[in-house]
Amino acid sequence: MKNILIVTGHTHEENSVANKEILALLKEKYPKAEFDRLEVLYGDYKINVEAEREKLLWADTIVIQSPLFWYSLTSLIMRWFEEVFAYGWAYGADTYAVAGKDMVVGLTAACGNDEYALYGDKGITIDEIFKTCEATCKFCKMNFKGGVFTGNMLYTGEDAQLQVIHRQAKEHCEQLVQYIEA
Repeated sequence: MKNILIVTGHTHEENSVANKEILALLKEKYPKAEFDRLEVLYGDYKINVEAEREKLLWADTIVIQSPLFWYSLTSLIMRWFEEVFAYGWAYGADTYAVAGKDMVVGLTAACGNDEYALYGDKGITIDEIFKTCEATCKFCKMNFKGGVFTGNMLYTGEDAQLQVIHRQAKEHCEQLVQYIEA
């Protein structure tokens, strides 16, 4: 069995429906996975670099689950990358501590999938956003296994909408599992 590290850092986690559901489903599927809840551990953005590196060294597969904020991962996850994946540890100087590890990225957004279609309303595609994750993996000699995007995940209080979000969260999780187990 693979050692799976699931990293999340929803900076507005208290308002999340979709990401909470996805994490709960992943917990059911992988009860032995390590859940690295950055919003709980480092709400002050003061990352314990050594503790995070130990988790990464333990893991075979790293899953990043994040809402899409301003066409990127959350600021807390980006801070985690900036501090933990530093020169001389994750890359450079012939040191690649995470080389050979697999990464899977899951993104959710309030906007619909069609708004990120090629030359869509937002002017950027989800594939282009995932390219930055893939580039990070290549830079650190990791394996980018793939990304899952699910839009229309903003809950505004309607019961019918909540049912749709639960169904979409389940489908999102199933796609993540396919990449994790590939």
